[in-house]
Amino acid sequence: MSGIMKLYFDGACEPKNPGGHGTYGFVVKEDDKIVKEGSDYLGKGDGITNNVAEYTALIEGLKYLRDNCSDSKIKVYGDSQLVIRQMTGQYAVRSERIKPLWKEAKDIAKEMNTFYQWVPREQNEEADALAVQEYEDKAFPKRKKKAKEEDMSVEKIDTSTFKVKDKYVVDIDEGTCTCPDHQTRGVKCKHIFKVEMEC
Repeated sequence: MSGIMKLYFDGACEPKNPGGHGTYGFVVKEDDKIVKEGSDYLGKGDGITNNVAEYTALIEGLKYLRDNCSDSKIKVYGDSQLVIRQMTGQYAVRSERIKPLWKEAKDIAKEMNTFYQWVPREQNEEADALAVQEYEDKAFPKRKKKAKEEDMSVEKIDTSTFKVKDKYVVDIDEGTCTCPDHQTRGVKCKHIFKVEMEC
């Protein structure tokens, strides 16, 4: 491959940062067509932070580009101002946890013609969606399985609102449900997963 390659990266640490479930996603595009997607689950607890997940996404995306597109001009886009500004030298890297990740990313990037640009989250939706999918798959496998297996009626109320089991109201845009499980714990319930599967 040659020409301009675009790398979009994102990471997450949910439902709390630090110490939550760490996931990441990246998307590589050429002429606005996706040529590679990558994502993974990093684990949960000590050592897991949003910044660790963000840097891991960047590193994995850069590795793919180095191995497959090293002759191309690389434009890297991320919605983490910290990562983008550390990679461009605007911010110093003070975290001992981040320093080895930053160094690895710099070492890989210097083998290529690489440029960085911060973008708002809405322009990084594809990488974000991959990270979110990893979180849902790894953090809530039982809920997803229940949603898939359980016979639940889903009735569309309007473009973003659905009634599940003639009882609970799910707002898919807001990611909310009126069931006790979601109201008490604030996490994705089987009803939200069911609506996502049906839509």
